[in-house]
Amino acid sequence: MVTGLGWTPVGGETFAIEATQIPGKGRLILTGQLGSVMRESAQAGLSYARAYAARHGVKETFSHDDIHIHVPSGAVKKDGPSAGIAMTTALVSLLLKKLVKKEVCMTGEVTLRGRVMEIGD
Repeated sequence: MVTGLGWTPVGGETFAIEATQIPGKGRLILTGQLGSVMRESAQAGLSYARAYAARHGVKETFSHDDIHIHVPSGAVKKDGPSAGIAMTTALVSLLLKKLVKKEVCMTGEVTLRGRVMEIGD
């Protein structure tokens, strides 16, 4: 689980991003009230995590199992690129089996090469 920080019209809010690996066929499952930009961020994060595994000799089973990312947020729709690094971190955490400190909150778009882009003005 990773804590993300997103912009809202009234300032900002933190939200949890959960990732788990389950037996399946290599699908990416996304749940929660996610808009198209957040869905794209999740796909980019998965691509980065797979590339990271290949470069660092980490055994990667994402292609054989399903990966489920969930953003529990009730009925509040979430969208925007600011969750990219949080989603990517959740996936790399899952891949490496290392926990992320809950006190750490992150925001920023992530590139396929893992570069974190600033958000907003």
